[in-house]
Amino acid sequence: MKYSIKVIALAALLAQSTSALGDELLSQFRMIHSTPFGVPATSETLDTIENRLPGIPKSKTGKSYLTVNKTGFDVLSSESSNNWVLKAYGDFLSSDNNQTILDVGCGYGRIAHFALAHNQTVIANDIAMEHLIYTRQIAKKNDLTLDKLYLNNAYFPEDISLEDNSLDAVVLYRVMHFMSPDEIELGLSKMHRWLKDEGKIFIVVLSPHHKEYADWYLPIYNAKWEAGDEWPGVGLEVSNALPAQLYNLPAHLHVMDEKPLTKALDKKGFSVVQSGFVDMSRFHSNEGDSSNLGKESFGLIAQKI
Repeated sequence: MKYSIKVIALAALLAQSTSALGDELLSQFRMIHSTPFGVPATSETLDTIENRLPGIPKSKTGKSYLTVNKTGFDVLSSESSNNWVLKAYGDFLSSDNNQTILDVGCGYGRIAHFALAHNQTVIANDIAMEHLIYTRQIAKKNDLTLDKLYLNNAYFPEDISLEDNSLDAVVLYRVMHFMSPDEIELGLSKMHRWLKDEGKIFIVVLSPHHKEYADWYLPIYNAKWEAGDEWPGVGLEVSNALPAQLYNLPAHLHVMDEKPLTKALDKKGFSVVQSGFVDMSRFHSNEGDSSNLGKESFGLIAQKI
């Protein structure tokens, strides 16, 4: 199935480098001897790059931090709060301290740091090289070991290549709403190969039930699904849905809930273990209709079968 030019343009936008550090330092990063997982965070060359980093930019509200490549917002905390996916992820990390985790679109490293604190091997992946260096810098500040941290600057899923059965888990935390359907399906196929038997995927994605736009968008989403569209949340216009956040988001997003996710995961050889809404209301206005408050994101945990 062919998808809209808007989604193709989104993929092209995200593939572009928006490095604030410039091509010279990006080239230095890519010249570091890399392993199959990525650049070892212990490399001393990274110290030179790290020293050139500006401060982390904050959002207008001060509640979060801006990604440098306009792919949304991030926070610098491993606190799980009322996020059931992060709690389940923490339980998973505690079950065995000899696991390898791929964190796709790691941002400033909250998920990666959580795993490092549990003595796991972490592949921190992001298309913005700055995010990877910040992830390393923050890990050092928090006295987390760098020995098990790898920095992977490849574009997911097209440009990442890992050995079959080499991962215990993959985390896609607020990443999939930047991906086209074709990218999601390719990513699921690759993850099925990379994961060990019974390996897990932890997903949190922007939901079509979000309070800010559910009243007008959810009927459109449901109608498209009933008409047979396997990915009914493609092309949500941010200017209409989340205008206050447009300054650090692409023009269009791909929102989803359990319907397309469960169907795609089943097709690619995964079984859904748990799913449900993830409350992100603390980052949004609580004014007006509260019927969809707490449904800002959708979470899902799946297992390779």
